[in-house]
Amino acid sequence: MESLLIYRLAIRITVTTLLLITTGPSQAKDPLDVFELDAVSTNGKFELPEPEDWNYAQLGQLEILTDAKLSNAERLLNNFQKFADALSIVWPIASNNQRPATLIICGNNGSFKAFLPQDRQNENGYFSLFRQDEERSVIILDFERLNYDLTLHNKFLRLQVDYQRQLYREYARFLFEQTQPKLPPWLLEGNLQIIMDIDFTDRVIKLGELDTTRGTPDPAEIPPEAELVYVPAPLTDFEETASENDEFTVELEGHKEGIVTLESVIEFWTADPPFNIALARSPLLTMEELFSLSNEEYESLNPLVDLAWAKQAHAFVHLCRYGANGKLKPSFETFVRRLENEPLSEQLFEECFEMSYDSMLKKLYNHIRYPHHNYNYVKLKKDAQLQASPIAFAKATQSVIGRIKGDAQRLAGLEDAALLSYRVALAHGNPDSELLAALGVASFHEKRFERARQLLDIAVTRGTKRPSALIALARLRLDAAVASASDKPLAPEQVGDVLLPLLKARQNGSTTAELYATMAAAWELSAIPPNQVQVELISEGVLLHPQESQLALRTAQFYVAIGEIKNAKRSATLGLKHAASSEWQGRLEAFLERLPADSAQRRNES
Repeated sequence: MESLLIYRLAIRITVTTLLLITTGPSQAKDPLDVFELDAVSTNGKFELPEPEDWNYAQLGQLEILTDAKLSNAERLLNNFQKFADALSIVWPIASNNQRPATLIICGNNGSFKAFLPQDRQNENGYFSLFRQDEERSVIILDFERLNYDLTLHNKFLRLQVDYQRQLYREYARFLFEQTQPKLPPWLLEGNLQIIMDIDFTDRVIKLGELDTTRGTPDPAEIPPEAELVYVPAPLTDFEETASENDEFTVELEGHKEGIVTLESVIEFWTADPPFNIALARSPLLTMEELFSLSNEEYESLNPLVDLAWAKQAHAFVHLCRYGANGKLKPSFETFVRRLENEPLSEQLFEECFEMSYDSMLKKLYNHIRYPHHNYNYVKLKKDAQLQASPIAFAKATQSVIGRIKGDAQRLAGLEDAALLSYRVALAHGNPDSELLAALGVASFHEKRFERARQLLDIAVTRGTKRPSALIALARLRLDAAVASASDKPLAPEQVGDVLLPLLKARQNGSTTAELYATMAAAWELSAIPPNQVQVELISEGVLLHPQESQLALRTAQFYVAIGEIKNAKRSATLGLKHAASSEWQGRLEAFLERLPADSAQRRNES
């Protein structure tokens, strides 16, 4: 297949060509002149809510919206900037296609609940969210919650929320979710737990160091009537093997007796416990159970409360990356690399680690009991120390508030709430292009196509860069062109009218299957067939989405039409390998059987 350089060339050439043959859409009226806001109150009359009070800022490509006290938000974000720089130094996470991201910091009157379904609004230990689709990502942080509850080792605990660590976690997940191939849940969670423990100053970064005493209670805060069990002997040095009868102990810094049993002090724990505390005396999951958690199950897991799986994932990945004097790290890296192309099995595990699941479980228990380890330590030069840029907050417009809240609610699955946020912002007046684009896309998915077309035409005219809006407009233009063509092929002007927003969406970073499918559909109905450059652009979609069988077949047919039999075979073969159904498998097989030989094959046969 041709390189991406050709694809970029194709975009430039095709955009230039289309600008010559495309007639722009007619100017639509302002949406407030066309539409009335839907009634949402019980008496049938809409009472427009008072304008909301949020602040807005941008940090590079990251949009920030907050209703928290600004001094607190700024302090959080100053630390976050240094964290992001530190992470890029000690663990650079390469992104294939970094999508736009938004950070919403909720800190006033329970505003976090607006992003939660009704049945989860009071859920324990649920104070941050990460949501995404193919176009954008959002991190939402509940900056009001102070504590959450946890039962650990049969004791009730009330733990403090650590907003910094939660933000570290969600930002790192944002980065990992944009990498290919996708990480399996156990590896993603293990990595996130390690990153949450990062420690840094302006000049020193430590990654992989386990904070074995995080949450250890202050002796002054332990009630005098508490029955602590003291251990006079010093902490045991490193042991090769750990016994289930070994006593787990905790050192209370500043306490006259020094060391106590974990069981007698756990109820006074104050923060998210590290894995050596969380898994003490708890039966471990089998390695099969650790590895078998599905993506769907992972999404419903709360790692701050459902500790067993999350902490064991942390312990295993930490052991392999930093424990056992580094002996397991090469095997671990081989294991992860092979999982990109091979299914997980104990045989694969044994080939990489040269031990069984049971043997690894014993090593893991030893690491939990005696977590001796190495870690990454980086000292920066004085002129390269971590710094935070000033953040210029300003009062957010109602248009920006409605768009950001609506987008976040849509990503959280709250479609009705998202529509209301968009529409309320629209009713407050002065909508910007991005709000109109968001509402236009929402109207498109509601199948309110006339409304969607008018909103999207205005948004595109005003310069929206939202790919989903451009693709939806292209789809609407294609449907309108087909309806007006009366079964005749589409004229070049009609095809250009469809392709232009698609090419703009591609230039703005979109590579969705819908983009390429709409492009292929337009060319299939065109009176003038696509040329080689245009077919190569469509074939990019086959490489990115080989499971889109119809796209693979259409692209192969386009290649045949321009005499590129070899590439037609490649496209159809790739589609067949990833066929979405037996029906498409049969159609692609039939196409390949009918495919004529290319010139090189004919020369060989002669």
